[in-house]
Formats: sequence, structure tokens, C-alpha cells
Amino acid sequence: MPGPYEHTKFEVRGPRTSIVDKHQNYTIAAPATVASADAIGDGCKALDYCSGNGACDHCTSTCSCVDRHGTFDNSQTNFNCEEIKCPMGHAWAGMPTQPGFAHGDLVPCSGTGLCKGTSGTCTCFGDWSGPACERRACPGWDADFGDCSGHGTCATMRALAMLDEALPLTSRENRSYAHSNNQRPSHTWDADRIFGCVCDSSWKYFGADCSLMHCPSGDDPMTRRDETDCFNVTADGGYGVGKVGNKCHVDCSNRGLCDHESGLCKCFAGFYGPACDTINVKALQEEL
Repeated sequence: MPGPYEHTKFEVRGPRTSIVDKHQNYTIAAPATVASADAIGDGCKALDYCSGNGACDHCTSTCSCVDRHGTFDNSQTNFNCEEIKCPMGHAWAGMPTQPGFAHGDLVPCSGTGLCKGTSGTCTCFGDWSGPACERRACPGWDADFGDCSGHGTCATMRALAMLDEALPLTSRENRSYAHSNNQRPSHTWDADRIFGCVCDSSWKYFGADCSLMHCPSGDDPMTRRDETDCFNVTADGGYGVGKVGNKCHVDCSNRGLCDHESGLCKCFAGFYGPACDTINVKALQEEL
């Protein structure tokens, strides 16, 4: 009922009726005309008539907010619908409800951000992201290059478990990532909320955020065997055996130190070349 309420007629039944609001108790003899309803609805005036974002109950002086206005659980008794609810997400930290089940409560900003009531938006902590701060940002995010330092693809844990090129390699037959969106078992509830990087080329880029670079690869010139020959070599992770012609990456041919930020080798004395795979006999003899 919009204000003002001057000269509004109310029908009062019974010989004497008490009209009660949060602030005062009025007794009016029936029949009667209330010349001003401010005495009945002054609580709504104090609530700025719900800021135009809800309906005010003039008897209880409370607001029923519409849309996203109000508090997330409407637990406050004197809110005026001025604030906007922030997006809700499953709480990242929570008490388990039974063995294997947790994180079922929906809370503003998933409990990993601050809710800005004036705009209804979340300010996420650290590397949390999403409208409700519901997921971890992919490693190596940069405003200019995007995810994974611009050298990889961002994928969820569920997707990473099923990719052929994700390291360490695993057998297709043994891959699975069970998850129930309804029951949300605690061991897989974050399957689509934590992200990782698959680097564009494991020969060049590596690291959690694909920011590190391998140095040029080469065969150690001081040994008889070819360290770059990966025939019959088992890949990291225990799955995958090198076939004829497969190559292993050997930074700086084991004859130098790799600067993984620049991808350049610093060769030991007596060795030179981009991969330190060439011997400088004279320098090596002087070193020995």
C-alpha cells in the first residue's frame, strides 16, 4: 500500500479494537476513521518503504523483498531491501553431513569471497573466480595472455583425467571420474570446480601454469648410448612405452644447466652449442 496514508478509512470491527505495530499499541473505539495511518505504518516509513524493492507489511513493519533484494536467508527482521543478494555457491568449507558427504550448503560467494550488497557482486579471495567464487582460477592467468600463461589449455579435473595428452600418462582402460551432481560425494564434488593446465607442447612448455620452458635437447657427447632414444622407455606415470623412433627430451644434453625461464642452456666448460652437445676439445683438456 503506497504512502502517504492521510485520511485513509479503516473499518474496525467490535466495540474496541487494539491495533498493534512494532512501536506502539493503539486502542480505537469502533466504528472509527483513522485520519492518518502514520501511527499504523510508521515502521514502513522508517524502512523507506522497502527501498522500492519489496512490499511492506504495515502491521508488522517488515519487508518482503522481490527479485534478488534482501539477505540471502531473509533472517534479518529489520532489513529494508536496500541490499542485493550475491550469487550462491556450494560452500568450499563445511561440516560433513554423513560419511563421504559434505559441501552441500549454499552460501553467498561460496564462502570464498566477500559479498558487495550495493551491487550484488562477489569479490573473490586469492585465485578463486566465477560469479559466485565457485571455482579455482586456472593457473597462470594473465590479462594479456589468458589462462596457462598463454601456452596451454585450461581444463577441469574431470576433463584432465580423461585426456590422452595430460601428464602423467595413464591407460585409457583405467580412467574414470565418477561424480553425482545430486548426492555430491565429497571425494568428487569439486570435479568441475578445480582447473589445471595442459601445456601446448610438453617438449617446450611445462609446469603447473605452463610458464617454464625446456632447453634444447641433445644426446650426451660423453657417453656411448643415445640418451634421446626412448625406445622401450616407460613414460612417467607408469603407462606408455616408447616405440622405435620415439625421442626423449634431454635438456642441454646433460652437459649444461637449463634456465627454464628463458629456455637457454649455460654449458659446462668444454661444451658449447645451443644444446651443449658439441665438445671443445682444447677447453675440455684445459679444464681436466
